Amino acid sequence: MTSHSVTFVPSGRGKARCAPDPDYPRGKHVDASDGHLMVCRVTLPYPAPECGHFLVECEQCGLSAAVTAAGRPDDPLDVRVPCKSMEVELAVLKAGRSIVEVRMLMSKLRSQFVACLQVSDSLQHALRLNEEQRALFGKRIMKILGLAVPSER
Repeated sequence: MTSHSVTFVPSGRGKARCAPDPDYPRGKHVDASDGHLMVCRVTLPYPAPECGHFLVECEQCGLSAAVTAAGRPDDPLDVRVPCKSMEVELAVLKAGRSIVEVRMLMSKLRSQFVACLQVSDSLQHALRLNEEQRALFGKRIMKILGLAVPSER
């Protein structure tokens, strides 16, 4: 089961001034899955405290979505978002691996990546690199990790 964080971000306009949509007197369900078969349904606080948006972030894959709300009866009740973690698991299952194996591998990769970032930050600080040196160092680390290196403009 994937977990998501939900944060309300006020727009600064306060309470809504126009009437709610009469077609949704008890809220509405928002589908932001873009046709993906593997989705997560995230429940939102209802109604919103005022005009703004809910920022929904997956704590596993980092996917984020913003859902607007106005503090009215027609506010969203929940949102369906693509589940990248389940899609990866499904692809690995099709390749003949077990879900336990996949989850262990994903957890190991995630912790190794975090450890690499921490080492990178520590080294940059210890070496007292300037901005240009930091950029070059970051590109080298990304290359070592096999990540896409941003191109020069």
